[in-house]
Amino acid sequence: MNEPLKSCRFAVRCGSALDPKGKEGLACLTATLMAEGGTTKRSYKQILDEFFEMATQIEVQVDQELTVFYGTVHRDHLDRYESILNEMLESPGFAQEDFERVREDLLNYLKVGLRGSNDEEMAKEVLYQELYRGHPYGHPCSGTVQGLEAIEICDVREFYGRYLAELNLEALPVPELPEPKQPRGIEVVLIEKADARGVAMSFGFHIPVRRGHPDYLALLVAQSWLGQHRSGGRLFDRIREVRGLNYGDYAYIEYFPRGMYQFEPEPNLARQQQIFQVWLRPVEPRKALFAFRLALYEIDKLKREGLSGEEFERTRKFLGKYVKLLLKTESLVAGYAIDSTFYGTPEYTSYIAGGLAELTLENVKEVIGRYLQVEDLSFVAVGPGMAEFGRVLESGEATPIDYETEQPKEVILEDLEVASFPLRVGAVRVMPFEQAFDV
Repeated sequence: MNEPLKSCRFAVRCGSALDPKGKEGLACLTATLMAEGGTTKRSYKQILDEFFEMATQIEVQVDQELTVFYGTVHRDHLDRYESILNEMLESPGFAQEDFERVREDLLNYLKVGLRGSNDEEMAKEVLYQELYRGHPYGHPCSGTVQGLEAIEICDVREFYGRYLAELNLEALPVPELPEPKQPRGIEVVLIEKADARGVAMSFGFHIPVRRGHPDYLALLVAQSWLGQHRSGGRLFDRIREVRGLNYGDYAYIEYFPRGMYQFEPEPNLARQQQIFQVWLRPVEPRKALFAFRLALYEIDKLKREGLSGEEFERTRKFLGKYVKLLLKTESLVAGYAIDSTFYGTPEYTSYIAGGLAELTLENVKEVIGRYLQVEDLSFVAVGPGMAEFGRVLESGEATPIDYETEQPKEVILEDLEVASFPLRVGAVRVMPFEQAFDV
């Protein structure tokens, strides 16, 4: 079929894990400047004018180990588009005025967009920062405030020449990453934001599982049953549907940023190391600790009891259909092909379909028992009254809740268990939101 729209996607095995210490954000700044700056032949305004005529653009995504440049254009403009795109990637101008504009945009994203107005994404990014402290993954892909402010145009030119001048997925050696330090007890970071109406929470821990690992498909089934992104799951049912505590609750075994804006994950966020993560959308402050306990209670119950045969079959069937939705455009097909090269796996849908077909309920129960736990993890909360929140958390005291309407007896009885669910709290740190992502 001769489709009217054509997609281009270029990837290089390079990302923010290669940022020099003290200049966190250099990979993102360099790649963004390539996509949002002029070339040695054209100004950025000239490029924008030409893209406007073609009703297109070039986008960039920088993750820890992959950087991708991608765009879609009508087939009538493909040759012209590719010519300009190649010029942007092969001969970036790195003009000072473009550099200052792009760096300011990234700083505003951190100061205003992320920590100033997006509590949920801030909690998720701080969680990764805590779990990977002292590790190449230990800062947001967009960098830190001090890191971006320390970067000069000569740093950008040097980084480009070393890592991005040749766009080839296999051109650079695979970085050797240290093993991340696992939390001891529940390590807590509380971010004070007095004007927040609710408490946004995320928690998680490292897992030695990624695509291609023998346990990946079984853990994917467990994750989907527990909390499929924007599609429901056990956490969603028990926290939102039964108790009405928030808008949604989801679990992940792969990095999934910007989840509040999209229903499916983006490709090319492939990483050698992943975490198990739970995202709890904002909860009324007086009920937030109960919601956190309820999430732990459900994970612990899953670990102890596993899935029923009916739950296993239903989730496996759902995933078999869901993964097909992820490759609905030519650009996404190319993106998942890049990820398959990264992980050394077959084409994505065949990899998932084949793995799911071979899974058994016993496989899934064994994997759940091996990896899921509620004792050693990092927990991040953003909201008002964090000093008192931390005091109650450390005290271990019960955190019961009340309801505006009458609840079934079984819910009330379960609430008694949840309110006293034991928390093995380790370190607790409270910080103002203005300090997030400073260094």
